[in-house]
Amino acid sequence: MAVALLGSFHESLAQVQYTDVDPDFVIDDEDDLLFLDIDGNDTDDFIFGIGALTYYIGTGSIEDKINGVAIAWSFQPQNAIIGETISHDYAIFAFASNYSDDKLIGEHNLWIEGLPNFAFICGNKYGGVYGGWLPFGQIGFWQDIQTDRFIGIRFQDGLDRTHYGWIRCDAPDSGRVLVIKDYAYETQAGVGIIAGDMGEPVGIQTENKLLFSLYPNPAQEWIEIRHYENEQLFADIRNLEGKLLLTQALQSGSANRLPVAELPVGTYVAVIRNETGEVKGKQVWVKSR
Repeated sequence: MAVALLGSFHESLAQVQYTDVDPDFVIDDEDDLLFLDIDGNDTDDFIFGIGALTYYIGTGSIEDKINGVAIAWSFQPQNAIIGETISHDYAIFAFASNYSDDKLIGEHNLWIEGLPNFAFICGNKYGGVYGGWLPFGQIGFWQDIQTDRFIGIRFQDGLDRTHYGWIRCDAPDSGRVLVIKDYAYETQAGVGIIAGDMGEPVGIQTENKLLFSLYPNPAQEWIEIRHYENEQLFADIRNLEGKLLLTQALQSGSANRLPVAELPVGTYVAVIRNETGEVKGKQVWVKSR
């Protein structure tokens, strides 16, 4: 039996608060429970464990059951995860989405909220007839072997402010085992976060090791971007749906000001790219008014 409560040992960099689950927490038994206090305020935000949900068809002689690793947020009804629900008769099954490390997590996502207040991550479906169970195979978005994938989360802090974050997991044996590795959240209330962002001082470092700065954040009239690369780069400003709103060429080593006064209040992404369209880095920022 393994039970863990995590919420300490944070590393605070930029606006992202990052926590490494060390050692990784493995859920492969019904007694394995992981309680996550994402922002370290002594309140459990999410719980991982093995779950099961059974519903009966018709007179009850035929049953359907899903069994597998699940995530719950019953203690905090305002919390939620990104996923989808499937209704069948009077039963509602919910499944956590499976995100890669380039996905933006924010208010635009499809959130499972309210009831049900838990969702399956790894799951297997069974059909029961007169006391016997037949396996119907894997179900959900974490089928087969999954490595370094992300669950998008939303939670409220002690002041009822909404924050967005991610939890990184492996699913080495879909429907049976889940490995929780680390998690992070954006400390600025209402600001989105890119899955996998661990809080590098200047946004997200790519394979090209581009370092750039964006100031101020939140912004009102303008944002200022600096970089020190020896190639022509551009800044694309996009909304959370990916629509391009503004493009400006950047001068290396200079303070490049981009006018944003006309943009509506909300969350945006600054995408730094070269002339061929290769993305060098990204930074989420907020237009405050």
